Amino acid sequence: MAAGWCILTTPHYYTSSRNGTTGKNAMKPLLNETGMISGVPVITLSLAAISLLLYWCGELTPVLQYDRHLIGDGEVWRIFTGHWVHWSFDHFLWCTVTLIALGYVCEEISPRGYLATLALASCAIPALLWKFESGMLFYRGLSGIASALFVFGAMLLMQKAFKRKDRLGFFFFVTAGAGYILKILYEFTSGLAIFVKTTDIFSPVPLAHLAGGAVGLAVFLAMIFSSKSKAGKGITESFDVEKSSS
Repeated sequence: MAAGWCILTTPHYYTSSRNGTTGKNAMKPLLNETGMISGVPVITLSLAAISLLLYWCGELTPVLQYDRHLIGDGEVWRIFTGHWVHWSFDHFLWCTVTLIALGYVCEEISPRGYLATLALASCAIPALLWKFESGMLFYRGLSGIASALFVFGAMLLMQKAFKRKDRLGFFFFVTAGAGYILKILYEFTSGLAIFVKTTDIFSPVPLAHLAGGAVGLAVFLAMIFSSKSKAGKGITESFDVEKSSS
């Protein structure tokens, strides 16, 4: 999911209105203000390390992958561990790099929302696959969770652009969201992945990506309405669920 890198690297700028700063420091990158450059995403790096370890310990893959028949026989851990094993090096690389990029953003801006997105996506994706993909016997990969983080992170950054009246930034993240939808439609209609080279071994599972995106959006909206409820203000006034800074 190359769009994850776009969130990190696209140079959105704004004029500081918090303290009226002018001059050389008046213009700062959008992402720098949140501490993303200086922060160390411990959770994200730990999860990436797990993904790497499991890739190198390939003999564990058959024990950990989502296997419909064996889950039905009681091996329920596969519901959660299936996300962390992959079909190929290309699959592993794209999934893990995307996790790092998107996790870096989400963990710094909203740690609680990040953890909620990870937890809910880990449960919701295999549950929906079990319900609606009865013919799919095996599933591997972080792409569904990455989709959840993509939508959650994009909404957080869209929120920041909205607050600053940054039309360019807002338009960028709206466009990224539209691209995400088009990507899923392409997967549904073609049966092919865009970023990962598909093989005879596996094919993309667009339902997992759609479910992940729905989880990311749901977590973001839940945080918005929770903020509204606590503050007793309108949605526009409470349009800030990011980690507070002093």
